[in-house]
Amino acid sequence: MAASFLGTTSIVAFVESAVGIGAGARTGLSSVVCGALMAACFLLIPFIHYIPSAATFGALVFVGLRLCPSLEQWKKFPSIEKIALISMPLVTLATFSLDKAMLVGFALTSIGQFVQFGKMNPYLAGSTALLALSIGLQFTF
Repeated sequence: MAASFLGTTSIVAFVESAVGIGAGARTGLSSVVCGALMAACFLLIPFIHYIPSAATFGALVFVGLRLCPSLEQWKKFPSIEKIALISMPLVTLATFSLDKAMLVGFALTSIGQFVQFGKMNPYLAGSTALLALSIGLQFTF
């Protein structure tokens, strides 16, 4: 909640949390340390606009690689989910936007579930609709 109060989107908080868990962080202590380090970075805010958006490429690639499944897990995924997993990093690199990449992944997974099982997970469908609405509202205002 503090992250959203300071202007961070919930998607960024979710992805950063997932990367931390993937790295082995299981307790709240890692969140406290990360929060303290981020708070210390507020002193650098005047200099942030000097960093070009292309400089975030390395961080986006690192986060994407940390979230990738292992080869054993990869073999178990259906084809449509493999397409979603490949398209999400490409959309992230093309748009520098995690929310658009997640929308592509959610949409492809929803379509794949509908084609494969004839029904969709209502939570995934609802999340996809809300994310699409959020991105649509970004373009209107």
